Amino acid sequence: MRVLEGKVVLDLCGRYPEAYTTMFLGDFGAKVIKIDRSSKPLVGTADERFAAYYALDRNKKSIVINLKKPEGLKIFYKLAEKADVLVEGFRPGVMDQLGAGYDALRKINGCLVYCSLSGYGQNGPYVNLPGHDSNFTAIGWCLSLIGKKKGRPYLPINLMVIWLVLGFMLLSASFWPLFLGKKQIAVSSLILLIWTEFSLLSATVSFYFVSSVVLRLGETLTTGSSPWINVFECKDEEYITLGCLEPKVWENLCKALRPDELLAYTPTKSLPQEKQDGIISRLEKIFLSKTS
Repeated sequence: MRVLEGKVVLDLCGRYPEAYTTMFLGDFGAKVIKIDRSSKPLVGTADERFAAYYALDRNKKSIVINLKKPEGLKIFYKLAEKADVLVEGFRPGVMDQLGAGYDALRKINGCLVYCSLSGYGQNGPYVNLPGHDSNFTAIGWCLSLIGKKKGRPYLPINLMVIWLVLGFMLLSASFWPLFLGKKQIAVSSLILLIWTEFSLLSATVSFYFVSSVVLRLGETLTTGSSPWINVFECKDEEYITLGCLEPKVWENLCKALRPDELLAYTPTKSLPQEKQDGIISRLEKIFLSKTS
């Protein structure tokens, strides 16, 4: 038996990123009911193909309800009576305008975990600003550490800030009433995603607080400053990644590549950045002379 089996989740998420969180709950056994807007096209080759392959809708049932109509809202209330969790990704205030906000639903179901997810939270100066993962990644500092040294940053393909965190956050929220030992609504507002991004950067941020030096692209161990852990292009335009932080592993690499002068260096020694840059340049030439 899966951990959330028997739990009912109402999904008013639309697409990413909120749909990722409810996908997680479905993976853990919850019965997820996706509530689609009535204006969404349901028929047609492209739509049917998308529905068949869209991974974030896996393990979900679906129903079309127009919450702007009284009869639609009545159906929604019936579903809310039996639900354990509700997840919505509308702009702050929209659910209240529809008559489906926290205050309205707590009168119908006092045990509902109500999760309202928005990029910049439910209050504050950014509350009404639109935003996507690219914005959150930039504001939260991650973007400044992804890309090529002295070049422009690259956006990560996996929408890391939003998708990585939300599923686990919501899974935890689903258990709040159990942990508290009380039957009550737990309101989870996705406050600044930037806070969660700092959590992902815990080790990196620690170095800043210790040294007061702002870390920049190409100046840290994992962003290209070190020859021991780096990415190098080969003759066939493929790439080789190195992870040679241990002296023995570095020694094995040098023996395989046969640059005898590099054996004098070891990852355990603290080398000036100029010297590390020289080793990186030597490795670049070696790898460019060979296929992957």
